[in-house]
Amino acid sequence: MKPERLDSWKEIAAYLNRDQRTVQRWEAQCGLPVHRIPGRIRSAVYAFPIEIDAWLCSDAVPLPITAATANQASLFPSSLRPGQFRNAG
Repeated sequence: MKPERLDSWKEIAAYLNRDQRTVQRWEAQCGLPVHRIPGRIRSAVYAFPIEIDAWLCSDAVPLPITAATANQASLFPSSLRPGQFRNAG
């Protein structure tokens, strides 16, 4: 049974089967739908699984970066492609 609400970064991360820092980065950079309780500097967070599921089906979800996708997408300069190293000296 799916919970109605996820009440912490830990619960959100467990729901997505990811690390807490990963889901925090997704919230900041990719629009992961996380809500904050207003009125506090370090406010508690919560999320609704139905909103997360909809987000997962959207185009905002980051794709896993592998050596193959990095080479295809040119995410790295040609001198620093995955699997290649610069000589240190």
